[in-house]
Amino acid sequence: MKKFREMRAKIISSQLKKPLVVFRETPLFQYFCDDDRNDAILIEKGTIQKMGSKMIDQEFVENIPDELCCSSMSYKNRKCTECDEDIQKCFLHPLLSEVETIKKNNSQMREIIISSLRENLRGSSEIEIRERLMRDVYSGGFRLFYDPIVAGDINISEFWHRSKEYVPEKILYVEISAMKDGLSSMFSETFIMNEDNKKIDDYSSILKGEEFIRENFVEGKTTEDLSPLENFRNKEIYLTTPLFPYSHIPFPGENVMIHTMDISVFDLWIMRKDYTIRKKITAVAGSHRATIL
Repeated sequence: MKKFREMRAKIISSQLKKPLVVFRETPLFQYFCDDDRNDAILIEKGTIQKMGSKMIDQEFVENIPDELCCSSMSYKNRKCTECDEDIQKCFLHPLLSEVETIKKNNSQMREIIISSLRENLRGSSEIEIRERLMRDVYSGGFRLFYDPIVAGDINISEFWHRSKEYVPEKILYVEISAMKDGLSSMFSETFIMNEDNKKIDDYSSILKGEEFIRENFVEGKTTEDLSPLENFRNKEIYLTTPLFPYSHIPFPGENVMIHTMDISVFDLWIMRKDYTIRKKITAVAGSHRATIL
C-alpha cells in the first residue's frame, strides 16, 4: 500500500509544476491517506506529507508552502487555487501493484458478501439485506462509496434502485462499491434464487459476455471490436461507471485504440418482460487477455 502511494506521488510531482495539496473532504484524500486525523496531505518532490496540527501528531506539517495548488475548487473555504494541470492524467492507468491489491480486496469483499447473503437472504426484505451487507462490509475494513444497490425480481430493471420493504422471491441483484487501502472495489452480481432454466441460460450468456471481454479488451484492439457487447447494453444508460480514481475507456463511446492497463467497467444486462439479469465487469486490458477484477 505504501509503495503504490509513493509511486503515484512521484508521478504527480513529475507532472505538476507546484506542490499539490489534497484536502480530506475530496475523494482523492482516501487514496493517499487512511489517517482520519489529517486535515490534508501535501505532495511535494515525490513525497507525501501529512498536514494537520502538531498537537495531534508531531509528524504533521503545519506550514503550507506559498506556491501550491489543490485538487478541487469545490470547497470555497479552502485557500487554494486549482491546479492548472489535469491531475487525472496522473491516473491514466493503475500500477501493477494496485491491480494485485484490488484483486485481493475484491476477493475479500466477495467472501464477505456471499457469507452475509447466506445468512440473510431467504425471507428478508431488500432493506434488511442492504443493512446487513453494509454492516458486514464495513466490519471487513471497507468504506462504502454509496449505499449498496439491492434489488429483487422486477425491481432490478431500475438501474439505480432504492431498497424497499419488498421481499425478493426469484432473483436478486446486489451492487456494492467500496474502498479499502485507498483503492476502489466493485461487487456486482445477480443471484437466481430458484431453479429456472431460462434464467440460468440468460446468466450463462452474461458469463459468455464476460469471457468475450477477457479475450477482446486487449492491446491493439479497438472499442469497435467490442460492438457485440451492445447486445447486453441497457439502452437507457449511456456510459459506464469508472473505477475511482483511474481514467477509463467509456463504452459506448468514440472508437479508440485499446492499450495494456486501460480500464473499463462494462455494465451487462439481459432484460426480459418479467425479470432482469445484470452484472458489472471491471476489466484491465492486457497484452493477450484482460484481467477481470
